[in-house]
Amino acid sequence: MKKLYLHVGFPKTGSSFLQVLFARNAAFMRDSWSLNYRLGSGNAAARMRAGGISSGNGAGLVSRILEGEAVGAVLDRYLDDGCAASLISSEMWGKLLPEHNRAIVAIADARGYAVEAIAFKRDPFDFAISLYLQNVKRGERSPRFEEACTGRLGDALAVEARLAQSLPLTVISYETARDDLAGAFFSPLGFDAASLPQVPAERINRALSREEAHCLLALKAEHGDADTARILSDHLIENYPFTGTPLRHSQASFEAVCHTLGLDPVAEAARRAFVPQDAPLDADAIALTESRLQAASAGLRQTPAPLSRWRRLLSRLGLA
Repeated sequence: MKKLYLHVGFPKTGSSFLQVLFARNAAFMRDSWSLNYRLGSGNAAARMRAGGISSGNGAGLVSRILEGEAVGAVLDRYLDDGCAASLISSEMWGKLLPEHNRAIVAIADARGYAVEAIAFKRDPFDFAISLYLQNVKRGERSPRFEEACTGRLGDALAVEARLAQSLPLTVISYETARDDLAGAFFSPLGFDAASLPQVPAERINRALSREEAHCLLALKAEHGDADTARILSDHLIENYPFTGTPLRHSQASFEAVCHTLGLDPVAEAARRAFVPQDAPLDADAIALTESRLQAASAGLRQTPAPLSRWRRLLSRLGLA
């Protein structure tokens, strides 16, 4: 049988890097490996090739299925009889219901494709921090860090369990794989990642620093504008290196994660040699973040309608 590979995440495990890798090497993978990674010709495909943050080539598949389109009709767009295998990637896969996944497996089988799903799994304590910072990036409701550790982590673990129950899933340790994600993904499938001609050198979708998160949360609290928060965070991430200090667990957030995982906080703290983060924010890093926003405003004065809200916000803050 042919193969249908599904890269389903999990979130915050280098998916953006892999999706840029897939997009830039789509022609090579098709010609050299007989592996089809379907890309459209629109803005999303161009963004992936350019190294931008994306939802992968499978985002459209997930949204169409959730909108009620027949699973078989959607899936057929990603299968190519001229190739021995096809690859679909999206962190949004967790939004599908188990019956959707079971239908995908059954329909693929009927089309002559054996499904193999692949996911990277992160240490839950680091995962909780990344989920919280992603919440800040996207401008969603941002509760206190320790509350987010419990809520978003619990939701994410439930999604992981649901995917494991409804797909033939192989899970790879992100901590083990992070220094060579391309090799960790492709080697088990029988492909030589070292032969890929275009491996991204840049960091894709880096984490926010404590100071950047602080500035974005302050803007969100003052203006309540999720769109602005998304634009601001994407601009910082895509145009500037990490500056400031990484976010680490407080005592309260560490205990919240332990509670979510059913672990004893005292024993887990001893096992991990955990030390709560209590250092103050870096004032220089906050000032630098503010100056970057100010510099960004100058470049956006000629930007059409979609970013007009950002320009108005920066003007109100005295940065434009």
